[in-house]
Amino acid sequence: MPLRVFPDRENATAHRDELIAAARELMNPFQLFVPEQSGLVAEAFFEAIGRIDPPLPRPTYFDSGEWREWWDLCQDEITPDQRNAAWNLFSGHPVFEVLPMEVSSVV
Repeated sequence: MPLRVFPDRENATAHRDELIAAARELMNPFQLFVPEQSGLVAEAFFEAIGRIDPPLPRPTYFDSGEWREWWDLCQDEITPDQRNAAWNLFSGHPVFEVLPMEVSSVV
């Protein structure tokens, strides 16, 4: 079910981008995605998290529950750049999409 319907792709894309920006500010990326969805093997994923330089030690394995809890504990102390870097690990997976659809009016 669409959240909204727009007459053109440009407006739909702009709205999608606003929704994504708002979600990234408030939501825990590990609530939506598991570490495996980053497309990185465990070692590379852990290195990427290390480059983010989080305020708390990261989990040591790919347990989704651990990552969700870890992010919840970190999120009040991270910078916007750290937050974006964490979300960027999952950039291949959209939070919201723009899909074309036919709409007809009923008279």
